[in-house]
Amino acid sequence: MQTTLPALSPELLAAALGAAAGQAVPLYQPRMWIPQFPDYQQDAWSVRQVPMLTMKGYWGSPYLVANTTMLMRHGRESWMSVTPSELESQELGCRLARGHTVVLGFGMGIAACNAALNPAVSKVTVVEYDPIVLDLAETAGIIAQLPADIAAKITLLQGDAHHWQPDEAVDTLLADYWFPFYDPERLAEMRAVQTRVAAKQVFFWGQELNLAWLIHQRHGEVCVLDDAALAELITTDTGLPLLWPRGEDYGTAIVAAARHWLPLAVRQGMRWPLPTRTSA
Repeated sequence: MQTTLPALSPELLAAALGAAAGQAVPLYQPRMWIPQFPDYQQDAWSVRQVPMLTMKGYWGSPYLVANTTMLMRHGRESWMSVTPSELESQELGCRLARGHTVVLGFGMGIAACNAALNPAVSKVTVVEYDPIVLDLAETAGIIAQLPADIAAKITLLQGDAHHWQPDEAVDTLLADYWFPFYDPERLAEMRAVQTRVAAKQVFFWGQELNLAWLIHQRHGEVCVLDDAALAELITTDTGLPLLWPRGEDYGTAIVAAARHWLPLAVRQGMRWPLPTRTSA
């Protein structure tokens, strides 16, 4: 006789996983607004609904994730998702954005919509290259799911981030049009983009990983910098008006993200001391 086991709630399953692992594995509770996505299939792209999975967030904490969505390419490669690593890696930029904000890469709409929800943001201009992504945005009605006054802030354009130029002043630039998190040439690419956009402040997806590499180059190890040392390094070595949170121990966050998301081959060539704060 077949026995059917009772279904566990995500909360109970998270507690069971944590007990088995010997550490807390909480149920992920996103702090960002997330749109709803219908089933979708277009050429090589499809939307997949995932009922439950375990994964680490961008800062390294493990989570149980319930009812998340992934945009798949060729049915097997997750190109974009509303998972902890994706959400946490974009949250700082959305929270710190101000004024006219340009978002390079619409993706699943997370950065554009959450920037628009920030009261300090007056306008959001989104530049997206891929017509499939634009079609998904329209099919899912992503922007229309926002309150009307928030949706009215957003203008969605088709264009190439490598060539697009604004026709008005830009206060904040949020860039997220790559895969994967880290590329050693990303700082140079962002400097080229910034020559055309001329934003007052710039945040790019995965910037913590590039900052970790600069720290290693400067100090010979991926040490935790205090705000003064970090400000000096960013000003001197990035060539960008980089957007980052002061007074929030960002130096520790940089090291945490780099430990978990830099490619293994890169991490193995770096020195990782016990976390100690280095001053300017």
